[in-house]
Amino acid sequence: MIMKTKLIHIIFIIVTFLCLYSSIRVYRSFTQQYYIIADFNNQSTQDRPDSFINAIESDYPNLSLTGIPLKTIRANYYFHNDSILKGLDLLQKDIDERSNPYIMYSEATKAKLYAAMGLIDSARIYSRKAFNGLPKNPFHFAEFTRILAIDKEIDSIAKNFEKIKDSGDGQIWRVYLSSVVTFIDELEDKTLALQNAEYALKRFESSNEIRVIALYVLYGRENTVKALDFEKEGLQHFNNKEYVDALEDFKRAYELTPLNRINQDNIAFTYFNLKNWDLTSQTLNSIENSGHILNGYQNYMYGLTLINLVQYAKACKRFNLSNSMDFTPAKEALIIYNCITSDNKN
Repeated sequence: MIMKTKLIHIIFIIVTFLCLYSSIRVYRSFTQQYYIIADFNNQSTQDRPDSFINAIESDYPNLSLTGIPLKTIRANYYFHNDSILKGLDLLQKDIDERSNPYIMYSEATKAKLYAAMGLIDSARIYSRKAFNGLPKNPFHFAEFTRILAIDKEIDSIAKNFEKIKDSGDGQIWRVYLSSVVTFIDELEDKTLALQNAEYALKRFESSNEIRVIALYVLYGRENTVKALDFEKEGLQHFNNKEYVDALEDFKRAYELTPLNRINQDNIAFTYFNLKNWDLTSQTLNSIENSGHILNGYQNYMYGLTLINLVQYAKACKRFNLSNSMDFTPAKEALIIYNCITSDNKN
């Protein structure tokens, strides 16, 4: 009985020690990950001393809070410190251990490193493996596309993109469009590339980077650069209340890149400030007919335009639309122009 009690006590002490040891390592890792995850999201901060890198807990636990293998994260630090062999060794260990084989992050990282080293055959193997394993991941698509571009397999880039473009990930579209810009004249189906660029302008209209790349595809670099210069000059004139000169610049930009909706927006704003109500109405109507939903400010501006055109009922509809988009001045306009009804008193 005494022996049994002692045995239980010994087992309890061992288990307690193991639990404590485990908790300490996990806590230590979580503390490190506070800095690691911040570095991971900002590549410019990855220049850490070897003492920091060597102290990273990457065996237990072996995954970060976001599911990324910690050995691969350590490898990235080594790469930034030019300790390439250490980084490669960690990457291979993680691949062999299959810490998280579903995200293929270690394979993609290895492909990126091999590409940087000029070992294209090795980069091709690992980038293809990562892309086939998780094709809708922007990082994997970017690395595989990089190799296909080096090999000038442009139509393969297009085919891969068609398989995953419905993911709606802006990074994937940016990588694809950047590749198309360089090799558009070599594509078998140039029309499809132009259609994709036109779609990207609408789908990612809030992304200036995608907008510019898509315009490069549609109109070429030279015309796009000229149009963007006119746009910039026009905005300077507009801000200086030189509306006639601003209008001329915006029109020139529109002539060069007619699918760039910002041109029409700028033209409408300028007509409004010139108090040319007919052309303001026509331009806003054209924007809407092209499939774009006017925002709160545009609907408010349209409403004021229609007031000046003595089209009060239509103006009230625009103020109501603007108000539904939480554009505050529209609520005041509803009262001022006697548009309040039982449906929108609140």
